[in-house]
This record gives sequence, C-alpha cells and structure tokens, in this order.
Amino acid sequence: MKWCNTCEKECEDVLDVCPTCGESLSDVLKTEHDFDDMVSGDYEALTHIKDNVEANVFISYLNANGIETYVHYENEGPYKALLTEPGTEGTLILVSSNQLEDAKVLMEAFEYDHES
Repeated sequence: MKWCNTCEKECEDVLDVCPTCGESLSDVLKTEHDFDDMVSGDYEALTHIKDNVEANVFISYLNANGIETYVHYENEGPYKALLTEPGTEGTLILVSSNQLEDAKVLMEAFEYDHES
C-alpha cells in the first residue's frame, strides 16, 4: 500500500496521487513522532473539525488566505476501524505559531461547525 503523508490516507499501490487531497503518495507513512515534533515546534492547534470534508474546505480557505497549516486526520489510515470511542474522529488543524492570530480572525469569519 501507499500513503499520503498530507492527509495520512492509505491508498492503492497503483495510485501515484492521493484521491483525497491530490498530494504525491509515498511507500512510507510519516511516524507519530513527526506529528509530535510538529505540534511542539512551530505549530499550534487552531481547531478540531469532526467532518473531514468540512475540514478540507476550511483548510483550503486558510491556505488561500496565506495561512500555513498542518493537518492531522484522526480517523484515516489503517486503524480507523479501531477508533470507536467518542472524540476519536475528525481533523485537528494546526497553524504556524506566527500566524495563529490571523488564523483565528479568519476562523471567526468562516462559518462552519467547529469544536474549539
């Protein structure tokens, strides 16, 4: 199987591009350690959205307005069937620390059902 390291989606070997986000696929999924480094580094959590489609629209909106994002899809990948507890689904959206305040302003102007 191939992996999208942008949205962490598992894809068929015959694909070269992720059908969800259009990014190039890799034979290796980035590790959870990479995510931990990103969260503790120059990125801060902006919001969590339960619906991945809605999250993708919001991420596109942020990117179109010059906000650098890092996305952690919590219900994608090979173990998504094991995620049965409430709160284990959705998308965590992080933004560059120096753009956090601008991202919050954009988030207020964007109408969607976010949790935080």
